[in-house]
Amino acid sequence: MRILDLGCGAHKYKGKGRDEVIGLDRVKLPGVDVVCNLEKGKLPFPSNHFDLITARHILEHISNIRHLMNELIRVLKPNGTIKIWVPHFSSYVAYLNLEHIRFFSVDIFDMYYEKEYDTKFKVVKKRINYVSDGATNKVMKGLDKIVTPLVNLNQRFYEKFLSGLISCDEIYFELKRK
Repeated sequence: MRILDLGCGAHKYKGKGRDEVIGLDRVKLPGVDVVCNLEKGKLPFPSNHFDLITARHILEHISNIRHLMNELIRVLKPNGTIKIWVPHFSSYVAYLNLEHIRFFSVDIFDMYYEKEYDTKFKVVKKRINYVSDGATNKVMKGLDKIVTPLVNLNQRFYEKFLSGLISCDEIYFELKRK
């Protein structure tokens, strides 16, 4: 499988077996194979090139997201998958990073991008995550195992009525190219 790890930084996605993983970022770091500005121009790959694209906490930094989504769809093979992790709008930690220019709701790809690109991809999975990585006590460390399943029982209800009381850190999306 050919995989593009978008915005990989120094922690490139680890594939399995014979997977070919290409790390792309805007600066040269260990693990970065291709340096590229995601805001303009074409990605330096042919069309229909990748089976999987991962984008872990990169889209919140992109101002020209329409352009980037078009490019991701272009370089992804038909039936290929894009896995995306982005900050949830209720995340306190997400607001501490001055480079974040946008935050996401669970329906953003359904309500906006899927309609705009309706012939290009389908949202096949979305999950709001409460992440307790930085927690220092036992009670807080275990909350992700309770909070994540609860908020995903009804994601819209959580966002509309409970997100001000219980903040979640990120949203995971899987998009499938048609």
